[in-house]
Amino acid sequence: PSYFVAQAMANRSEPSYLYMFKETLEGEAGQVLGAYHTAEIPYVFNTSNLFGPVADWDLAESMLRYWTDFAKTGAPSGASGDGGDGDASALPPWQPFTMEESAWQVFGPEGSVGSERIPADRITLYDLADSLYPDGVMEALANSPDGGLEGIWSGNSTSR
Repeated sequence: PSYFVAQAMANRSEPSYLYMFKETLEGEAGQVLGAYHTAEIPYVFNTSNLFGPVADWDLAESMLRYWTDFAKTGAPSGASGDGGDGDASALPPWQPFTMEESAWQVFGPEGSVGSERIPADRITLYDLADSLYPDGVMEALANSPDGGLEGIWSGNSTSR
């Protein structure tokens, strides 16, 4: 999971940004599917032309701005932490993941956006998932000077 990548980056003092998308489709589809994998894509691109409809255009606008700011500055809240446009009230801040805080940005129903601690039961689940990886994979990710995943995938990691 991305949680492991965020941990590895935090341990190397590199910024990473986690999020949880909670918006669901309207009607029975939303009740059955919930906030499924890739459900955020139409919101990130602020369009209903991809994957499914956008039910909350304010949420889509916020997500588009975060992703655009990240592309421009390397930080989703802009380099100055103000949403990238000088308006400090424009977007709630999205702080980099740290091991001390273990927080993610939540994009939820009715345009709710903000930072929340990752629930303890979710972290427990991630820790259990860690035991499913082959020995050495997570250590290689955490210790790889060449960026972790690239070295692991290409077999170039010096931490093996």
